[in-house]
Amino acid sequence: MRDVSPIRPIPMPLDESGALAGARRFAILDGAFDEDLAMQIYLKANDGLPTWHPLVIDTPYADLYKASPCLVLCEDHPALIDYASAMLGQLDAGCVLWLEEGIHPDQAAAHCRSLLSARDERNQQRMFRFYEPRWLEPMFSVISQDEAHDFLGPFSAIAWRNERGWRQVSRVGTWSGEIKEHGWFWLDGERQAQLGQARLPLIAARLASDYQPYHPAATEERVLEALLQASTWGYDDLASQERWLRLELQAPAGTLSSDRAQQILTRPDLAKGEKLDALERTTA
Repeated sequence: MRDVSPIRPIPMPLDESGALAGARRFAILDGAFDEDLAMQIYLKANDGLPTWHPLVIDTPYADLYKASPCLVLCEDHPALIDYASAMLGQLDAGCVLWLEEGIHPDQAAAHCRSLLSARDERNQQRMFRFYEPRWLEPMFSVISQDEAHDFLGPFSAIAWRNERGWRQVSRVGTWSGEIKEHGWFWLDGERQAQLGQARLPLIAARLASDYQPYHPAATEERVLEALLQASTWGYDDLASQERWLRLELQAPAGTLSSDRAQQILTRPDLAKGEKLDALERTTA
């Protein structure tokens, strides 16, 4: 069987409740968020003897060693658990993984390195920050069951924190033992667009939480509808999405779908930001 579970909410996975019989908890921690990551790992490991793997080793990204994402065994290292919990609870700095007993950490690290490169439509490899929590939920929403199973590889489960709290996906069945070649994961322009669309409900949840105290009409459903409308006009960065949302909330109903708005949005002589400027002037 090559299935994975649906995405589900969980408590903080490095708490005691996250311990699973027959599995060890690892974290991927991104060195870009702490320039002293390696030192912290050694300081906080029991007896200064951590089990850890900088993931850029033996990849095309070895020159990024000082900011490398690292796979770190946290199980039975209380100070490391506290450090990783604080880092992952405050920053988009990685994820938590469960590795079954009997699978060597070297195999887990090799699997992670196979994911650190993704292929695009030109069959070229590019760095893929596969452990980024903001993209894990959209990714598991888009990829197939087979691909999700291969993504988990030797890990029995993965957890991440996003706008909805801590989330988890688990593997159903056993790992084949295969370590794939680097760059096996497919990430072309079409898939990136799918991921962007799949992330909109999460952005809507956060923006609704931010805006609803000031705009009671800013329900999650209405915010998502506004973000989807903005995306049809190419507004996919957060600053532009928020400007569009404010227009939607403050302008009379139907303003952004009016003939006047359509004329502005289809003007070839205006950049996207200038079109938003013009829309804001019409509603001032």
